Amino acid sequence: MRKPDFTHAELVERLSYDPETGEFRWRPNPAMNATWNSRFAGAKAGTMAAGRLSIRLNYRRYFAHRLAWFYMTGEWPEYEIDHANCDPSDNRFSNLRLASRGQNAANIRTPRHNTSGRKGVTWDRTSGKWLAFAWTGGRFRNLGRYDTKEEASGAYMRHMAGLYGPYARAA
Repeated sequence: MRKPDFTHAELVERLSYDPETGEFRWRPNPAMNATWNSRFAGAKAGTMAAGRLSIRLNYRRYFAHRLAWFYMTGEWPEYEIDHANCDPSDNRFSNLRLASRGQNAANIRTPRHNTSGRKGVTWDRTSGKWLAFAWTGGRFRNLGRYDTKEEASGAYMRHMAGLYGPYARAA
């Protein structure tokens, strides 16, 4: 995660951030007498790509969630920023939290290609039961075989909650 080439004060001078909505807006630049961004002053900042808002500052793009953290805390995040509700476009400060790579990965939604409808659960044809599994620490972990999808999902959630606490997500 690259650090910005501007200070917290410069960020606050260029952008306003509403922590309730997660919205960034351009501020007018009083030092330049309405030049560099006067036509954008008051307009929403950033562009959406792949569901994430990014904002260009000093010819570099920064994710809005990282800028929001910097704006509110005054410190550039050393680790990843997790969106608690799994919506990468929701940059309200109450929805953002520091996370390790593993914690952030534990908080993903159920993948679209998942056929069981539950994270960490698949049908095992050989045993005729539901298999609970997890990829943690780069290793496949077999969490057992169960008669119902719900039992397998519960085993997965207990395992993940033990490792990642509030970052573990069932669906």
